[in-house]
Amino acid sequence: MIRLAVLLLLAGCAATEPPPAPPAPRPVLPEELAHCPGPVVVPPAPKAPRSFDAIVQWGVKLDAALVRSEAARAACARRLGQLHEWVAAHP
Repeated sequence: MIRLAVLLLLAGCAATEPPPAPPAPRPVLPEELAHCPGPVVVPPAPKAPRSFDAIVQWGVKLDAALVRSEAARAACARRLGQLHEWVAAHP
């Protein structure tokens, strides 16, 4: 009886399949595609009482912030396109 149990145990061990192969390593995302530029800080409005010069200076700062924001948006869109190309090349 013990011989039969040992025989069945050994037969069961011999019939097992080999363990599955580990998955292939995923390619590492390039650092330049990992992040978009940070947010642009909008300058606060001048405190009251506002002079004409203070409003003009604030407008100039606001315009510069708009240009930086648009440049950051364009860079992020460009990186998104590059990221789509990279993902398509590394399925």
